[in-house]
Amino acid sequence: MRLCDIGNLEVQQWVNGMPESTKMRSRIVTHFNLIWKKARLWGYTKEASPAEGISLGPRRTSFQREIPTDDQYRHIVAILPDPLGEMAELVVSTGLRISEVRGLYVRTVDIAHRAVRVETRKDSLDHFDDPKTEAGRRILPLGAMAVKMALRIRGRAPNELVYDAGCYEYCQERLRDAAKLAGFVSRGFGWHSLRRCHNTWYRKTGGSRDDAKAQMGHATDQVNDLYLIPESEDFQRREEQVLKMQTLLMGEAKGGIA
Repeated sequence: MRLCDIGNLEVQQWVNGMPESTKMRSRIVTHFNLIWKKARLWGYTKEASPAEGISLGPRRTSFQREIPTDDQYRHIVAILPDPLGEMAELVVSTGLRISEVRGLYVRTVDIAHRAVRVETRKDSLDHFDDPKTEAGRRILPLGAMAVKMALRIRGRAPNELVYDAGCYEYCQERLRDAAKLAGFVSRGFGWHSLRRCHNTWYRKTGGSRDDAKAQMGHATDQVNDLYLIPESEDFQRREEQVLKMQTLLMGEAKGGIA
């Protein structure tokens, strides 16, 4: 079909004829969006992808969305090879998506304010793109993680990636292997599960629902503080909550930022 003949309805009908697996449909639509994006960059169309807003069908979840215990989480982090252990701590501490962690540049880490700015992501196909939603463009408190990240980026160029951990499949396999060794076996466990850990433990240690949404970068009807600055009271409140959660999981922070 010509690009001008492909609309939202045509894409939805195409998706409806695919196998019922939501994961398979999502992967195919991701490739479609990448093709459409390249067509737009090359000047063949000025329209946004007609796949936006389509339904992939109901998710059929045949397993519980479990998270590890505090001790199992610490064991998992200890088993993971460098830099995956630190990446796992960052996801649980901040609520970052794994694609956002893989897409972090040195220039986006603000050690002075103990913060990190989300401006790009590296997806499972190793393509770089904007955050998934406008709410995904956010500044997050690092808390105690600032010390580790200061060491990680010391002497590095601004446009270098903070973490070079290999392809997404490698990261996923190592995380699942570590979970099994830690005694946590749960079908479907992966990096997204660590975001669930963040959301659960953030609320458990007293964080509000609104702050948790801001941390996770979930889209809302009215996006507040889209470009939140580290000096704001909102940011400081969220940083205090991150530190409480990190103390529960990691113990009292030791050392300082050189």
